Amino acid sequence: MEKILEKARELGRLIAQSEEFTNLNALDEQMYQDPEVSGMLERYADLFELALALDRMDEVASLRWIFAEEKGAIAGSHMLNALDRLKKRDVKEGTALFERAKRSGFPEELALMLLARSLLSAGYPKRVVGLREKMLKTSLPLEEIYPLLIRAYRELGRESEARDVEAMLEAVR
Repeated sequence: MEKILEKARELGRLIAQSEEFTNLNALDEQMYQDPEVSGMLERYADLFELALALDRMDEVASLRWIFAEEKGAIAGSHMLNALDRLKKRDVKEGTALFERAKRSGFPEELALMLLARSLLSAGYPKRVVGLREKMLKTSLPLEEIYPLLIRAYRELGRESEARDVEAMLEAVR
């Protein structure tokens, strides 16, 4: 048990020092509308996103039991399971668990961003492009959406579309 807690502390230190932490904090500010959800987000959203970005989901996924013990944390547990499934390239089940997390109260916009990042990390850029319209209809910052789309287009070999999105990104900066 002590080893797990030490790993969680180590992961927390790595997360706090990352650039992704700063970027995610800006996104999180938009998600804190519902007080119940905001409490859960304060504890877990940064951890999910940054653990994924740092390729440290194994350590976080091993802590699932913590989420099960806390009221309202079912959505967080579903999200961890979804991220774990996508890391293992089980897209169908991972996507289904993202939907289950949203139905359980996980904020839809944050779930969508996590899904897009997870799909890119798992090697599914075409699915990220398929999420384009859905992401653009949200209040997610374009500065967060466009880099994902640029990467997805490039991984698909669609350079002209990547350049078009880069131009849109420059226009909003």
